[in-house]
Amino acid sequence: MARIRSIKPTFWRDQKIGKMKRDIRLMYIGLWNLADDEGVINADASLIKSELFPYDDDLRVNTVQDWIDHLIEARRIVPFEFNGEGYYIIRTFKDHQNINRPQGSKIPKEIIQKFLFSERSVNDHPPITGVGEGKGKDSIGKEGSGKPRARDEILKELLLTLKHDSKTYYPVPIKKWEEQTEALRVQCNQKAAGLNDDQVKVLQAEFEKKEIGLWRKLVLPHMKADATAMYDYYEKNDFKLSRGAPLTNWPATMRSWMNRKDQFKKQLT
Repeated sequence: MARIRSIKPTFWRDQKIGKMKRDIRLMYIGLWNLADDEGVINADASLIKSELFPYDDDLRVNTVQDWIDHLIEARRIVPFEFNGEGYYIIRTFKDHQNINRPQGSKIPKEIIQKFLFSERSVNDHPPITGVGEGKGKDSIGKEGSGKPRARDEILKELLLTLKHDSKTYYPVPIKKWEEQTEALRVQCNQKAAGLNDDQVKVLQAEFEKKEIGLWRKLVLPHMKADATAMYDYYEKNDFKLSRGAPLTNWPATMRSWMNRKDQFKKQLT
């Protein structure tokens, strides 16, 4: 049964939402109407299509499923199974809907919280922080436009490049981070049983803070060391590649460095 939901004015100016296709944004709002008061929806693209787009005869179920997959990839909804049935949770539903007399979901709250905690994956690492601390803002490096770029800006770009492929470049630190994060997640899931919504939000915030702390301790130092070493190498060479061409594509050069970093580091010593 569809329900009345509210839309905050900030929704329309959200940059991440704004980058989605218009039809996906429309469907995302429609999912709020289909969700129960815990933000849970049946994972059935044909049902979603019939409920939200009953007059769009040209719209195929496969297209609706593609839109759903986009929302999953964007971490707007979380897929899960319970008792052999598929469902989605709207991840931030309880943050944005003020429900006067909520009706209970057919999915137990502890199950919902379990999947909300567990949806964070190794491909969704904590944010990059502490880039270039205490290094100043020397302007160096050139983009295609010829504008100088700050050292800290370049280092942040290099860290983001390494973060994207961190499981390939840092398998041992990543494994340690995954193991310790999973142990922490299990503890939080156990504590979440029996808590009310506000208490669960506090617990989730504590979990994410500790998760980021583990990332900074176990993985980020390795990334910073490689990013800094690569930067220092090309600073020594006046930001030029081996044949004298100016360095303009920092991410591609960072990946090349990682494939041959031992060779490059020998030239620094």
